[in-house]
Amino acid sequence: MRRTTSRTMDVLRALPEEGCIHRGRLATAVGRDPAEVGTLVHQLVARGLVVRLRPGCYQITALGRTTRDASDQRLPRQRRSPVPRRPKRRTIADAVWWHMRAERGATLDALLSLLDRDPPPASRARVFLTALARAGYVAVDRRKRSHRFVLLKNTGPATPQVDPARQGVWDPNTRSFAPFVAGAR
Repeated sequence: MRRTTSRTMDVLRALPEEGCIHRGRLATAVGRDPAEVGTLVHQLVARGLVVRLRPGCYQITALGRTTRDASDQRLPRQRRSPVPRRPKRRTIADAVWWHMRAERGATLDALLSLLDRDPPPASRARVFLTALARAGYVAVDRRKRSHRFVLLKNTGPATPQVDPARQGVWDPNTRSFAPFVAGAR
């Protein structure tokens, strides 16, 4: 980081007070490759220290003069856009919803075997599937010993959020709330 700052400051110090200078002359004055000087000048333009008058011709700004004169002052940071977002943490509900959408139905044991957690969180998966069943997203087939959950409403990739306080499920795909049905399990 310090090396980049010193190379950039070398380019900033080589700019004349008045008029513009071409990239080739600037590269000769600094003793660097013209392509590298072009990259450094582009960084200075992005920071507002240098202005491009015409292709290949650059002039220092008032902020650039102030920064150059205060040798111990750091260069203003370049604004980065867009801000990188931290990836969403994948929860048990996310994994169960993804597998239910892919397979259209599964037993709890089959879903737990697909989860890469040790030990498998059976209670959280069961609570999520039961809530989806109570809201009408999933049906429970109780004919066999191990209950099979069958997907009824495939609304999209975002995982429905169980809201126990409101007694229902919020679906971010449809932006709607599905209340629990009384007596459904």
